[in-house]
Amino acid sequence: MKIALLSCSTRPRGGVVHTVALAEALAAAGEDVTVRSLGRGGDRGFFREVDDGVRVRILPFPDGPREETVGARVLRSIATLRAAFAPCAAAFDIVHAQDCISANAAGPCVRTVHHLDHFTTLELAACHERAVVEPYAHLCVSRSVADELRVGWGLDPAVIPNGVAYERFATTDPAARAGWRARLGPYVLTVGGTEPRKGSLDLIEAYALLRAARPDVRLVRPVVAVVEEDLAARDHPLRVPLPQGGLRTRRRPSPPRSAAPSPRTIRYAPPLAGSRPPATPGPRRPHATWRSTGRLPAGHTVGSVDERRSTEGFTTMAQEVRGVIAPGKNEPVRVETIVVPDPGPGEAVVKIQACGVCHTDLHYKQGGINDDFPFLLGHEAAGIVESVGDGVTDVAPGDFVVLNWRAVCGQCRACLRGRPWYCFNTHNAKQKMTLKDGTELSPALGIGAFADKTLVAAGQCTKVDPAVSPAVAGLLGCGVMAGIGAAINTGNVGRGDSVAVIGCGGVGNAAIAGARLAGAAKIIAVDIDDRKLTTASKLGATHTVNSTSTDPVEAIQGLTGGFGADVVIDAVGRPETYQQAFYARDLAGTVVLVGVPTPEMKLELPLLDVFGRGGALKSSWYGDCLPSRDFPMLIDLHLQGRLDLDAFVTETIALDGIEAAFERMHHGDVLRSVVVL
Repeated sequence: MKIALLSCSTRPRGGVVHTVALAEALAAAGEDVTVRSLGRGGDRGFFREVDDGVRVRILPFPDGPREETVGARVLRSIATLRAAFAPCAAAFDIVHAQDCISANAAGPCVRTVHHLDHFTTLELAACHERAVVEPYAHLCVSRSVADELRVGWGLDPAVIPNGVAYERFATTDPAARAGWRARLGPYVLTVGGTEPRKGSLDLIEAYALLRAARPDVRLVRPVVAVVEEDLAARDHPLRVPLPQGGLRTRRRPSPPRSAAPSPRTIRYAPPLAGSRPPATPGPRRPHATWRSTGRLPAGHTVGSVDERRSTEGFTTMAQEVRGVIAPGKNEPVRVETIVVPDPGPGEAVVKIQACGVCHTDLHYKQGGINDDFPFLLGHEAAGIVESVGDGVTDVAPGDFVVLNWRAVCGQCRACLRGRPWYCFNTHNAKQKMTLKDGTELSPALGIGAFADKTLVAAGQCTKVDPAVSPAVAGLLGCGVMAGIGAAINTGNVGRGDSVAVIGCGGVGNAAIAGARLAGAAKIIAVDIDDRKLTTASKLGATHTVNSTSTDPVEAIQGLTGGFGADVVIDAVGRPETYQQAFYARDLAGTVVLVGVPTPEMKLELPLLDVFGRGGALKSSWYGDCLPSRDFPMLIDLHLQGRLDLDAFVTETIALDGIEAAFERMHHGDVLRSVVVL
């Protein structure tokens, strides 16, 4: 048979690697195989790996406008590929199309659906309607994808593993096709419980097919979990056998769709000859490491995947960069090589330019947040988006962004009520960054930005004016935003108000700057360190109180005509400072707690005082900010000269200077140390 395999990209992603694997397998079986793919500049990309027995033609695909959406780009890809392929389509017996691509052909058209990214917006839904020319089969490599296509689109896809004997489809007889569908049934194979997309089964099988005999690459211990539905064992009828020594798998059919699913069991294929013994399954999942070319370097391996991971996980291409790790409670931090995956759907890889050293990072190191060591520290960061995953439209490669640790969902009850700063379902990247040995890292606040690059949810990237210095922009990612927001958003400071701030570290001084922005007439700074009080005066404090020698409550009342401040912000977070804030406010005034207490702290207040003094007792989490609204606004104010963010940067340091910076921060010697990369 003459078979055409169509691809819209030459990059080594799931669909492309699948195309390479199928092309090799079909050519080895004696079929006449041609690959047609869109590419920029005629570069064959990953199709360089295809053996000489497969003809490859790269069709030119020029770059579109910068503001082009994902859907528009996909539609343009389809139109370009179909226009170029149409004149020769009739020469092929079978056309295989990845995802949204389709083509008219004399023989059957088969469509493989790898994921649902092309069905998530109206524009991308149009790709589905426009591109699919009533294919004789929809093939899915994931049961979850197949189920969503059935429910949402009325399609009836078959779920199969990679490797298809195409002669099964080479018929135009409806009865024969119906018989084929009945025989096929809903088969599923996954790797370690993960969806086989972008590197799991696709990549492992592709490398088994393409590189099993190559001396420069070792395919070591690919562990494959087989989903077994407790039925009689038999081989998959559409399985293309792998080369001798290739990946060993067992496939069994699932029950009919109407039957209730049976309990699943996980079995492991035996290791390849000469490979390492399998590791004991555990909660950490090693990742494969890949070069940007998609080529495994000598000595690198395709890793195992932990069977307990969610079916929404991904194993992807990755790159190695430097990162600062907290290996254990109170252990010194160290710079190590970490593995950053390519972004999956809804994710982005960001090249970090600057990251502030925050008390929260120190709390992670001390075990004060949780004990999920090792941590990848750093979260107050700014940088350049390097790459984005499928479905990402709000940011693009090249955008200058500030990272935030509350990417709102837009769908929870808080978001739907128009209060997204209270979002109850914020999210981070699904994939995990790891050490070189595969140990998963816990990124601080879901970011982990003490690194050359980091992987985040795209919603954690907020575009701001690139004219600002990265060293000051990144501070909005946590402490500065928390303080400014405590005054402006939570405390609702207004023109002419009196404001007192207890604790003048980074967050407290930011609250002073926020009160000044809001037009407060009197701003009282309270601390035990005269150096911090001097900085507070520079940022807008009209009065300062050193609480080691003066009672802060009496001082605040004395500076406000005996009444107390309209808004008192506790940026320390201890019971004694909260009591001071409570009694230092005016009747019906507001107390804002932005300092973070520890779990063992208790507070005692006479309930009659709480009732009798009225007003509001509030806590402020991340300054009740909405990053997409607040970050650009504050950057603009800084560029206009109305907000001095430079005053928060005491020093800039290198990546290996963080342990010493923690010491200086602990002793109050700095307001903020900023790592500049």
